[in-house]
Amino acid sequence: MAMGGLVGNNPPARTNGHGGGSGSGGGSISTGLTSGVEVPQGQGRNERKEQKERDEARRTKEKEKAKIPVAASAGSKDKAVSSEKKFRKTVGTYVVKYLKKYLDEGKVKSKDDFKHLARKLTHLIVEKEQRRMLVKKASSKKGRSAELKWNEKVKDKLISFVDEYMDKLPGVYEAKSLKM
Repeated sequence: MAMGGLVGNNPPARTNGHGGGSGSGGGSISTGLTSGVEVPQGQGRNERKEQKERDEARRTKEKEKAKIPVAASAGSKDKAVSSEKKFRKTVGTYVVKYLKKYLDEGKVKSKDDFKHLARKLTHLIVEKEQRRMLVKKASSKKGRSAELKWNEKVKDKLISFVDEYMDKLPGVYEAKSLKM
C-alpha cells in the first residue's frame, strides 16, 4: 500500500482560486501525489531540461575522466613523468648545442642527419641515466627516491659521451634510414 492511502485515491487537483476545473487557464496544478506539493504549470518542462543538461554535463565529465591515462592519474607518478620530460628536454638542448660543432666541421652530412643524430643521442643518454637511477634506487635504503635531475655531473658525462661517439665514427655521419 502507498503511504497516503489506496493507490487510486489521490486528492482532487488544487487550483489557485480562479475557478475550478481543468480549463481554468493559468495557475498551478497538482502533481497527483498525495503529499499535496504543487508544481506551477510549465515548470515540469524546465525541470526536465535542467535534468537533461545535468546529465549531459555528467557524461561529458565522465568521458574526460576516462581520457586521463592511468599513469598520469596518480599525483606522484604524474610528477615523475613531468620531471622526466623536463630532463629529456634539457638533455636534448645540450646535445644539439654540443653536436653543432660537428655539423659545422662537416662530420654530419646534412641538417636532417643532424636532427636524426641529435634525437638518437638524446634518447641514448636519457636511457643510460634512467638505468643508472634504477640501479641507484635499488641499492639505496628504503624511503629514498632517485629521480632524474640535471646537474653539472650529467652535463660533463653528456659532453664526453657526445665527443666519444663522434670520435668513433669512421667518417661523415649519415643516417641509415634517411639514405635514398
